[in-house]
Amino acid sequence: MRFEIDYLQEHHVSLLTVSGAMKLDEYRTMVVEILADMQRHQTNNLIVDLRNVTLGLSFNETSRLPEINRELGVNTGHKVAIVFMEHSPKANGVRLYEILAAHRGYDHKLFTRHTAGLLWFINCETAPVQAAAQ
Repeated sequence: MRFEIDYLQEHHVSLLTVSGAMKLDEYRTMVVEILADMQRHQTNNLIVDLRNVTLGLSFNETSRLPEINRELGVNTGHKVAIVFMEHSPKANGVRLYEILAAHRGYDHKLFTRHTAGLLWFINCETAPVQAAAQ
């Protein structure tokens, strides 16, 4: 598995692009590195692009990801937009992760387009301002 980390300064969002076959050990390393990058940029917003990844996680490993994330330092203040291919063979695993993460208090949402995930962050930031103005 390979991954690239970018910072979208104009939106104050970190971007993690993953490719290849994702295994649990590599996943752990990736999470530690992206958390360090997010801390460096002082952001809690992350887009994870999984469109070019083959998920090599078992059902049990997928079910444990929210707990593994917590152990690695992911907190409920981190907002994560996960971009995936809806028709991939492991799409159900990604959907399962979203449900399990939500039950543990995480704000991790699935999107099929990168721009939709980015708009989610922008809308979340402007919603309190709009509500206060009314």
